[in-house]
Amino acid sequence: MGAKIRLPDGRTALPSPLAAELLEYEPARRLVYATDLADIAENRARVCALAQGADALICEAGFTEVDAEQARRTGHLTARACAEIAVASQVKRLVPFHFSRRTA
Repeated sequence: MGAKIRLPDGRTALPSPLAAELLEYEPARRLVYATDLADIAENRARVCALAQGADALICEAGFTEVDAEQARRTGHLTARACAEIAVASQVKRLVPFHFSRRTA
């Protein structure tokens, strides 16, 4: 049956009924993290396969379309590319991000 635990008010109780009141159980969630990849067909296919149906795709989006050439030269994705990958992967949520020494 298990050992009772002492509550802050001095009462004792079994942990399992307390857990049922305090804890929420949810099905597992799938998060996919993609960063530092060039926008080439092979990379898109791999990320799409990995992220297919995921709950969230956390994707580096360091450039806008205005700077698409810079993204290509440096091997990074644009925000638009991240969105296209998310749509193709049918993820539930896209979380674009970017960390850079240039903007830190």
